[in-house]
Amino acid sequence: MTDPVVLICMPCVEGVYVYPGSIQDTCADCGAKVWVAPSGREWQDKVVLCTDCGLARIEKEKPAEVGLLPKAAEEVKAFKRRN
Repeated sequence: MTDPVVLICMPCVEGVYVYPGSIQDTCADCGAKVWVAPSGREWQDKVVLCTDCGLARIEKEKPAEVGLLPKAAEEVKAFKRRN
């Protein structure tokens, strides 16, 4: 059995840019509303965190691997083209 994917998502209150097709979800640690992009919505076994809680977990747990989901790179590129 594999560990769930942990998604670190932009809080809705900070979301100046929302990638098309994103939906609102809730941070598993603090309950804040966050935007989950289409790349993250594809994962069934996932934990959704806001940026503050996600970064705190990275600092605390020092995971072996941190990276972008395969399709998230395209979402980041789209954001950069807009800004």
